[in-house]
Amino acid sequence: MPRFTPLLALLLVLLAGCGSAPPAFAPFSGGDGDPLAYSGERRQAFEHDATAGLAPVLYEKSPGGVLATAERTARWRPIVDRVARRDHVDPDLLEALIFLESGGRPDAQASSDPRSATGLAQILAGTARDLLGMHVDIAAARRAKTERARRRADQRLDPAASIAGAGRYLVIARRTLGRDDLALESYHMGIGNLQGVLAAYGAKAIPYTQLFFDSTPLRHAQAWQRMARLGDDSATYLWRIYAARDIMRRWRADPTAMLLHADAVLHPPAAGGPAVRLTDAVLSTAGVRVSPQRRRVSGSVAAFVRYAGLGVRRIGRATPLILGPSPRGGLDVLRRYVSDRQAQALQFALDRLQALDLIRWRRSGAVIHVTPLAGEAERLAP
Repeated sequence: MPRFTPLLALLLVLLAGCGSAPPAFAPFSGGDGDPLAYSGERRQAFEHDATAGLAPVLYEKSPGGVLATAERTARWRPIVDRVARRDHVDPDLLEALIFLESGGRPDAQASSDPRSATGLAQILAGTARDLLGMHVDIAAARRAKTERARRRADQRLDPAASIAGAGRYLVIARRTLGRDDLALESYHMGIGNLQGVLAAYGAKAIPYTQLFFDSTPLRHAQAWQRMARLGDDSATYLWRIYAARDIMRRWRADPTAMLLHADAVLHPPAAGGPAVRLTDAVLSTAGVRVSPQRRRVSGSVAAFVRYAGLGVRRIGRATPLILGPSPRGGLDVLRRYVSDRQAQALQFALDRLQALDLIRWRRSGAVIHVTPLAGEAERLAP
């Protein structure tokens, strides 16, 4: 009887694998069958895509317009530079935080409650006093007759003190979490909340890109659920910081070119290409229903239907998603859901694919209009 050596065992394993079938197509699984699965080797590409995917909201909703917001924010750059040198943080990112938090407005306030986020860095009263050692006397600030007196009573309204407070927060968060990117993300999510997400993932000081993109309802589900439960866009805060940094850099280089770029961001070219027919087999597998006259679509739309439809089916455990006619290109998803779980699954799919800069989407009455972006369809292929 021949001797069964380790080398022979390895050879048999390799031969057995030669005839094996490719992994099953598994959207949002993060495994071998998911063409959008996160990998550390592509971390920079994921960050680039996330920055581009989250940029439209900044161009669209910056107070007074993106150009005015950039001009206001740039006024505080000398203070930003001083604080950044002191606290060893990236001045471009600290400036981006000011852009995103307040649009460069020193008197910005999140609500009528003075305890809420206030000032250039939008610091809560409790955080300012208890964590950052700032002087906050809300009653005295209300009684103050001059702007100078208000700033003395509530340091959150003092631009220099507010930016310095943000710098101190990033130092504390970096010391606690072990990474600059985690510290930035925690500015909105909160240090404790982010620690909870990391614990649910099963790690500590990993890149936030990995934590975000490697967590889905089908992979590291507890970590994803913790992020989703926050419900206030906390999970995408880091990408919006990066987008604000990009805006400020473009503004400094050429404000006119920045505005032209803004138009391209807000009105990206939709994917085109030759039309294909959505077959019964594809629709059945993806858990999608569409009228016969709407079955001829671009290849990009077909790729989206297959990837997102199957992903929503696996997450939501229900079918079908119903597609309606869309005279403007792209496709319309009817907001008629089998269950809340299916609706939540679709919301995840839309948010994740936009974060990957693959689509743009918007609600319009009874439909959600989805536009796959030009040149991106191949990334959704198995």
